[in-house]
Amino acid sequence: MVIEPCQQNIRCDTLCCNSYATKNINTCSHKGNIYLCEKCFDSLFEAMKNMKKQINKIKEKTK
Repeated sequence: MVIEPCQQNIRCDTLCCNSYATKNINTCSHKGNIYLCEKCFDSLFEAMKNMKKQINKIKEKTK
């Protein structure tokens, strides 16, 4: 998986977001790449950080 600046004039893939994409997430998948604007990319990043924190808390409790 590679995150690159979006070089194309394309809209963000997030539902109801009409902004232009600034990030291209190349998933190396048959489903294609994910194109996100800066705001949606930051939201995804924050959600992933929060999920990682929750997983770490669960792991600590099970030790």
